[in-house]
Amino acid sequence: MSTIILLTFRTAWSDYLLLYVFTISRRSMWTPVVGLVNLKSVGESASSWNLMFAGIGISILPMTIVYLILNKFFIAGLTEGAVKG
Repeated sequence: MSTIILLTFRTAWSDYLLLYVFTISRRSMWTPVVGLVNLKSVGESASSWNLMFAGIGISILPMTIVYLILNKFFIAGLTEGAVKG
């Protein structure tokens, strides 16, 4: 169950298109992924690699924390069906 939760959370966290469509007119509600993609192509920030890498680090942090908490269950869920006998 925790493997499914972790994979679903990762998919939802990394989703770009659906979140962008729903929040296109409200910049204050953008998720970090939508903000980073927008930062990549907007004006002066387009060449600010330091801002983009800092944003990537911040946007990866919640996924890393969730993975570290559920790591034991994630590995057990992946290997559950792999053991024969």
